[in-house]
Amino acid sequence: ELLMDQALEYMLLETFRALEIRDGRMKIQEESLEATKISQIDFRGFFSISATSGYNNNVEFLEHIVLLLQATIACAHLLGSKNKVKLLVHLINRIKYYNPTDPIQIQKKQKHYDTLLRYACQAKESDAFLESCPAFTTTTTTTTKRKKSSNLLQYLIAESSCDSLALPDKHGDLPIHLAIRSKKCWDFLKYLCTIPFVFQIKTKEEQLALHLAIGQYPANSKEIFNVWDHYPEAAITLDGKHRFFFFCASLSL
Repeated sequence: ELLMDQALEYMLLETFRALEIRDGRMKIQEESLEATKISQIDFRGFFSISATSGYNNNVEFLEHIVLLLQATIACAHLLGSKNKVKLLVHLINRIKYYNPTDPIQIQKKQKHYDTLLRYACQAKESDAFLESCPAFTTTTTTTTKRKKSSNLLQYLIAESSCDSLALPDKHGDLPIHLAIRSKKCWDFLKYLCTIPFVFQIKTKEEQLALHLAIGQYPANSKEIFNVWDHYPEAAITLDGKHRFFFFCASLSL
């Protein structure tokens, strides 16, 4: 079993906090529950076998696991290539062990813009979230309810609420918008397209997914082409932020 010492756990959470502050998702003096947990972490050695010692109940312990999983997802691009998937698998397995009936139910009581799925979409990492692993299993809708191996992204989508892909966050962004802003490859974006009309939903700045894509990817990229192909009407829809149409933007690229 993978072990992480207390100092590394502290560094991971502090790095996570710094990224949240840098990207404007957390204020330096914020007194939210999340900020308090990160700034006052008490070195409980989560990855040890006796990790639950010091916690009042399993719910409190699971909240700490989810926080660590958020931090690992957000900081995955800073972790070694050999360890990042192992860390993710270990955390998911811990959650399954202590809450086997509904592994990430605990995150559903969070605000919908603070879910694990959204952290994955806005993170700089991609490859680790797309690596297939037996630990990331999803239940099919068949009567047999057989489980199939998938990747972390599929797992987070399957375990989230059914409309999670179409729910905007407090900034008006859907998961597809966050993923495009963080320049995710098409192999990542395609999993966020199971609800086709997400390409028709605008951000608070009146931008469609296609408008965001042309500012993040090369003009001849498959990301732009595939986003355009999912909603061709976007090409004749005004970009509310930059006040131009898709074909005008294409000429300038």
